[in-house]
Amino acid sequence: MWEHLTHFRTTRMAVQTVSVTSILYFTGERVGAIIQSEAHRDKTEALEWRDIEWWLVPGPDNPHRPNVVARLTIRLPKGFRRDDSKFKGGFLGSEEPMYRATCPILPLLALALEDNVFQDIS
Repeated sequence: MWEHLTHFRTTRMAVQTVSVTSILYFTGERVGAIIQSEAHRDKTEALEWRDIEWWLVPGPDNPHRPNVVARLTIRLPKGFRRDDSKFKGGFLGSEEPMYRATCPILPLLALALEDNVFQDIS
């Protein structure tokens, strides 16, 4: 699925596109709050790994099969880019196994694992 490189130079670019699209869809946030904005080309401000807090929540049917939840902190809301006291928050949760194709967590988690974001996992 991720090996089709007609529109993307690398597989990572395809996964990043799916991740950003999922974040935008599930949070309802504007593009400039997640990735580099056209209005701020001279800056490289975007969502960073430090803006995502990962949680494992015990599964309702089986506590040994936890659900992964990501808590996002959006630091770049429109009109308040320079004010660190203004931010938005949101949660992304993993989907049931039957709906994993629409899960916003899986591509984001794949990128986090590839970037060695988790200190306890190598």
